[in-house]
Amino acid sequence: MRSLKIQKSTAITELKKSLKSAFFNLESATEKDFYLSSPAENVFCGAREAIQFGGKYYKMFVVGDGNEILDYTDERGRFHLAHAKSIYSSSMLAYNFFHWVSAAHPLHYKGITYDKVYFEVKMKVLEKNQKGQTIHKAANMDVVFISTDGKTMLCIESKFLEHLQNAASFFPKPYCYPESYYESNPFRLDFARLASLYNFRGQGYYSGIQQNIRHLVAISNLKYDANALAWFKSHNPYVESDILDKINADTQFIFTNFLYYPHEDFNSRSDGKTLSDSQTYTDLLMNFESDLPDEVKNTLLTIGIYQRYADVLSAVKEQMPDGLYYYLSKRYLLK
Repeated sequence: MRSLKIQKSTAITELKKSLKSAFFNLESATEKDFYLSSPAENVFCGAREAIQFGGKYYKMFVVGDGNEILDYTDERGRFHLAHAKSIYSSSMLAYNFFHWVSAAHPLHYKGITYDKVYFEVKMKVLEKNQKGQTIHKAANMDVVFISTDGKTMLCIESKFLEHLQNAASFFPKPYCYPESYYESNPFRLDFARLASLYNFRGQGYYSGIQQNIRHLVAISNLKYDANALAWFKSHNPYVESDILDKINADTQFIFTNFLYYPHEDFNSRSDGKTLSDSQTYTDLLMNFESDLPDEVKNTLLTIGIYQRYADVLSAVKEQMPDGLYYYLSKRYLLK
């Protein structure tokens, strides 16, 4: 087991170094921490203005809970650099891919046209704890697309390198109590069961499964519970009011994961086993999907539980602004 963990750690470290050397201008990144001097240095040149102070997307990332844009001090008084400065930032991976989506440059994907994109969108998961006290914490969706007619919302969880390692799942107690969920959500018994089923799981990227459960709860809340939908509309001020007005129980909500892999055999070893101690994250996601109620799968997972960034790039490259496909393919070692 120790040998396998060393191999996995070495492979990911080497990938980080490869990502660094593949980038065009990383003079300020160090071998030790792979961080840049600013988030703007971490994105495509045509996307820098929109993410800097006063830009179109700056406040979306600032008000999110991921400490993406600004350096911060944690509750123990330890200083941390903003996550968006990391060359393997998941949020900047997603931002680089999709910052350009607009009415002037819509995205055509899986048969639907989207002309609005938002980052770090807040969605309420649980309504109260098992004692009946209100829970205020929300989930942050990495990317949300809204279609040109306002009838479809595509929600994306973005993963860069984190899913290539093990991370256990630990659910707070309220997730295991159906009465903590929004009352009108028809799947609250199923979600409570899933939280209990996947609680304290390790030997794989189970933290990602935990996030998937939270996101599916939050999205289904929007569809089935008026109070959760009202919360959503009042806590995302950067989504235009006329767009929010169109979101209702009849909206088509779609969820998926966008996963980064530099190449197909990255998780493989010479003996045929995987770099994960048990299963790759795609294996875990497929197993998780089979545990979901059919109605959840049929309504929220209509394009599948995950997509690979390399496949997304191939599918939409002709729609991208000049130079972006070249930047992404070189920057992220994608072909």
